[in-house]
Amino acid sequence: MAMLHPDVQGAVVSPRMLTMMPRIDRVVGRRPSAWAHLGRPRRLAPLEVLLASVSMATGGPAAVIHAHGPYTTAMSCEKDLIVLQPIDAIGKKHIGRIIIVEPDAEDEDAFLRQAVEALQQGGMRCVVVRGHGAYAVGADLTQAWSNASMVEHSMRVAMLARQANLKT
Repeated sequence: MAMLHPDVQGAVVSPRMLTMMPRIDRVVGRRPSAWAHLGRPRRLAPLEVLLASVSMATGGPAAVIHAHGPYTTAMSCEKDLIVLQPIDAIGKKHIGRIIIVEPDAEDEDAFLRQAVEALQQGGMRCVVVRGHGAYAVGADLTQAWSNASMVEHSMRVAMLARQANLKT
Protein backbone atom coordinates (compact mmCIF):
# COMPACT_ATOMS: atom_id res chain seq x y z
CA MET A 1 0.00 0.00 0.00
CA ALA A 2 1.19 3.51 -0.64
CA MET A 3 0.06 7.06 -0.09
CA LEU A 4 1.23 10.40 -1.38
CA HIS A 5 2.26 12.23 1.76
CA PRO A 6 0.07 15.34 2.12
CA ASP A 7 2.78 17.47 3.77
CA VAL A 8 5.89 16.54 1.80
CA GLN A 9 5.70 17.03 -1.94
CA GLY A 10 7.10 14.09 -3.87
CA ALA A 11 7.28 11.68 -0.92
CA VAL A 12 5.69 8.26 -1.05
CA VAL A 13 4.82 6.54 2.22
CA SER A 14 4.43 2.78 2.27
CA PRO A 15 4.79 0.00 4.82
CA ARG A 16 7.37 -2.71 4.50
CA MET A 17 6.57 -5.57 2.19
CA LEU A 18 4.01 -7.99 3.64
CA THR A 19 3.26 -5.85 6.70
CA MET A 20 -0.07 -6.76 8.27
CA MET A 21 -2.55 -4.00 9.16
CA PRO A 22 -2.02 -4.33 12.95
CA ARG A 23 1.69 -3.62 12.34
CA ILE A 24 1.12 -0.60 10.10
CA ASP A 25 3.32 1.45 12.41
CA ARG A 26 6.29 -0.03 10.56
CA VAL A 27 6.08 2.57 7.84
CA VAL A 28 8.92 3.85 5.73
CA GLY A 29 8.98 7.06 3.77
CA ARG A 30 11.05 7.71 0.68
CA ARG A 31 11.13 9.82 -2.42
CA PRO A 32 10.44 7.90 -5.64
CA SER A 33 14.03 8.53 -6.78
CA ALA A 34 15.36 6.72 -3.69
CA TRP A 35 15.71 3.44 -5.59
CA ALA A 36 18.62 4.75 -7.69
CA HIS A 37 21.21 3.36 -5.26
CA LEU A 38 20.14 -0.22 -6.04
CA GLY A 39 22.24 -0.14 -9.22
CA ARG A 40 19.49 -1.06 -11.63
CA PRO A 41 17.46 1.06 -14.05
CA ARG A 42 14.62 2.92 -12.37
CA ARG A 43 11.20 1.58 -13.33
CA LEU A 44 7.91 3.07 -12.34
CA ALA A 45 5.94 0.70 -10.14
CA PRO A 46 2.18 0.37 -10.67
CA LEU A 47 1.65 1.83 -7.19
CA GLU A 48 3.40 5.07 -8.15
CA VAL A 49 1.66 5.42 -11.51
CA LEU A 50 -1.78 4.81 -10.00
CA LEU A 51 -1.00 7.20 -7.13
CA ALA A 52 -0.14 9.95 -9.58
CA SER A 53 -3.24 9.22 -11.66
CA VAL A 54 -5.59 9.42 -8.67
CA SER A 55 -3.87 12.52 -7.31
CA MET A 56 -4.22 14.27 -10.68
CA ALA A 57 -7.89 13.27 -10.92
CA THR A 58 -8.77 14.43 -7.40
CA GLY A 59 -6.37 17.35 -7.24
CA GLY A 60 -5.21 16.23 -3.82
CA PRO A 61 -3.80 13.34 -1.81
CA ALA A 62 -4.13 9.75 -2.97
CA ALA A 63 -3.65 6.22 -1.65
CA VAL A 64 -3.30 2.82 -3.31
CA ILE A 65 -3.53 -0.66 -1.82
CA HIS A 66 -2.34 -3.70 -3.77
CA ALA A 67 -4.32 -6.60 -2.32
CA HIS A 68 -4.01 -10.25 -3.32
CA GLY A 69 -7.50 -11.27 -2.22
CA PRO A 70 -8.20 -14.95 -2.96
CA TYR A 71 -11.55 -14.36 -4.69
CA THR A 72 -10.28 -11.40 -6.70
CA THR A 73 -7.22 -13.32 -7.82
CA ALA A 74 -9.20 -16.48 -8.65
CA MET A 75 -11.91 -14.63 -10.59
CA SER A 76 -9.32 -12.64 -12.52
CA CYS A 77 -7.82 -15.89 -13.82
CA GLU A 78 -10.99 -16.67 -15.79
CA LYS A 79 -9.93 -15.81 -19.34
CA ASP A 80 -13.46 -14.92 -20.50
CA LEU A 81 -13.75 -12.19 -17.86
CA ILE A 82 -12.57 -8.67 -18.75
CA VAL A 83 -15.24 -6.48 -17.15
CA LEU A 84 -17.21 -7.51 -14.09
CA GLN A 85 -20.39 -5.76 -13.02
CA PRO A 86 -20.89 -6.52 -9.33
CA ILE A 87 -24.18 -8.25 -8.59
CA ASP A 88 -24.30 -7.38 -4.89
CA ALA A 89 -25.85 -4.11 -3.68
CA ILE A 90 -22.66 -2.79 -2.05
CA GLY A 91 -20.58 -3.45 -5.15
CA LYS A 92 -23.15 -1.85 -7.44
CA LYS A 93 -23.39 1.24 -5.27
CA HIS A 94 -19.74 1.82 -4.36
CA ILE A 95 -17.55 0.07 -6.91
CA GLY A 96 -19.32 -0.03 -10.26
CA ARG A 97 -17.43 -1.78 -13.02
CA ILE A 98 -14.35 -3.83 -12.22
CA ILE A 99 -11.91 -3.92 -15.14
CA ILE A 100 -9.42 -6.79 -15.42
CA VAL A 101 -6.18 -6.10 -17.30
CA GLU A 102 -3.48 -8.47 -18.52
CA PRO A 103 0.00 -8.16 -17.00
CA ASP A 104 2.72 -7.49 -19.57
CA ALA A 105 6.29 -8.00 -18.38
CA GLU A 106 7.73 -7.29 -21.84
CA ASP A 107 6.10 -3.88 -22.32
CA GLU A 108 5.64 -2.44 -18.85
CA ASP A 109 4.82 1.06 -20.16
CA ALA A 110 1.88 -0.29 -22.17
CA PHE A 111 0.70 -2.25 -19.13
CA LEU A 112 0.84 0.85 -16.91
CA ARG A 113 -1.10 2.90 -19.49
CA GLN A 114 -3.68 0.12 -19.72
CA ALA A 115 -3.99 -0.04 -15.91
CA VAL A 116 -4.54 3.73 -15.63
CA GLU A 117 -7.12 3.65 -18.43
CA ALA A 118 -8.92 0.72 -16.78
CA LEU A 119 -8.90 2.58 -13.47
CA GLN A 120 -10.57 5.57 -15.13
CA GLN A 121 -13.11 3.40 -16.97
CA GLY A 122 -13.96 1.61 -13.74
CA GLY A 123 -14.82 4.79 -11.86
CA MET A 124 -11.47 5.44 -10.11
CA ARG A 125 -12.06 2.75 -7.46
CA CYS A 126 -9.93 -0.21 -8.53
CA VAL A 127 -8.24 -2.12 -11.30
CA VAL A 128 -7.59 -5.87 -11.21
CA VAL A 129 -4.50 -7.42 -12.79
CA ARG A 130 -5.12 -10.94 -14.05
CA GLY A 131 -3.63 -13.37 -11.53
CA HIS A 132 -2.09 -10.57 -9.43
CA GLY A 133 -4.92 -9.17 -7.32
CA ALA A 134 -6.40 -5.68 -7.21
CA TYR A 135 -5.07 -2.16 -6.94
CA ALA A 136 -7.71 -0.27 -4.96
CA VAL A 137 -7.42 3.51 -4.80
CA GLY A 138 -8.83 6.34 -2.74
CA ALA A 139 -8.18 9.81 -1.41
CA ASP A 140 -6.67 8.26 1.74
CA LEU A 141 -5.77 4.82 3.08
CA THR A 142 -9.18 4.39 4.70
CA GLN A 143 -11.01 4.90 1.41
CA ALA A 144 -8.53 2.71 -0.50
CA TRP A 145 -8.88 -0.04 2.13
CA SER A 146 -12.69 0.20 1.93
CA ASN A 147 -12.55 -0.11 -1.86
CA ALA A 148 -10.21 -3.12 -1.61
CA SER A 149 -12.62 -4.79 0.83
CA MET A 150 -15.64 -4.06 -1.36
CA VAL A 151 -13.89 -5.43 -4.47
CA GLU A 152 -13.00 -8.66 -2.66
CA HIS A 153 -16.57 -8.98 -1.34
CA SER A 154 -18.05 -8.41 -4.81
CA MET A 155 -15.66 -10.92 -6.35
CA ARG A 156 -16.63 -13.49 -3.72
CA VAL A 157 -20.35 -12.99 -4.43
CA ALA A 158 -19.72 -13.20 -8.19
CA MET A 159 -17.68 -16.40 -7.83
CA LEU A 160 -20.31 -18.07 -5.63
CA ALA A 161 -23.05 -17.04 -8.07
CA ARG A 162 -21.09 -18.49 -11.01
CA GLN A 163 -20.48 -21.74 -9.15
CA ALA A 164 -24.20 -22.01 -8.36
CA ASN A 165 -25.10 -21.23 -12.01
CA LEU A 166 -27.25 -18.31 -10.91
CA LYS A 167 -28.51 -15.92 -13.58
CA THR A 168 -27.05 -12.50 -12.86
